Amino acid sequence: VSAAYLPAGGGMSVLFDRHLKLEPITVEASSGELDPQGLPGYGEPAVIDARVVYEDVLVADRDGTETTTNLTVWVPAGQLPVPSDGDRVTYHERTYIVVNQKETKRLASGEVTHYRLRCKAE
Repeated sequence: VSAAYLPAGGGMSVLFDRHLKLEPITVEASSGELDPQGLPGYGEPAVIDARVVYEDVLVADRDGTETTTNLTVWVPAGQLPVPSDGDRVTYHERTYIVVNQKETKRLASGEVTHYRLRCKAE
């Protein structure tokens, strides 16, 4: 596995992140509906390039509930589709759900440089 691993409580600087190589991940947008078995439904898979780091981070999900995420994904601006909360990400044959998506912008211009996704194992 080529992704970096950081232990629980570890942090990653943006500078470190930009030195990781881009790798393919598969993303599937949440349909917002349940399938016949009662599981969340997803759209067609799409492959995009991103930087990936294994790390445990405590974050608040969209309902405000704290949860621990296992994977951080950095999607460069311009990659489409950009996953959002509730979407599914597959990396090295493991699936994760996006718990928290954040735009990262340049301070001077406000230009979006990438999107940070905090993902929890499915």
